[in-house]
Amino acid sequence: MDRQGLIRLLQHQLKELEMMVDKFSDSTKIHTIDVDIFLSKIRNLYEESGLLFNIDSGVTDPAENRAAGKVGDAKTAKAGKAGNAGNAGNAGNVG
Repeated sequence: MDRQGLIRLLQHQLKELEMMVDKFSDSTKIHTIDVDIFLSKIRNLYEESGLLFNIDSGVTDPAENRAAGKVGDAKTAKAGKAGNAGNAGNAGNVG
């Protein structure tokens, strides 16, 4: 995928996330499945943002970045998972 195509995709994903947040603010209760979908979309956005880094740095294999300790390394992934576990109980506190 070229850089401009990836940027359009990221913009679309951000709009989807924004619409979900708007729905959350209008809702009296946020269901667990909605939080799971929201977090999944954020993970996808994160991973595809890493592809943008790969395009800009000329790396064709994302494993090269992980091996070099750059975008998407194991420490970042573990920290993200640990942080998400604590946020599950705060799902109703959006807004």
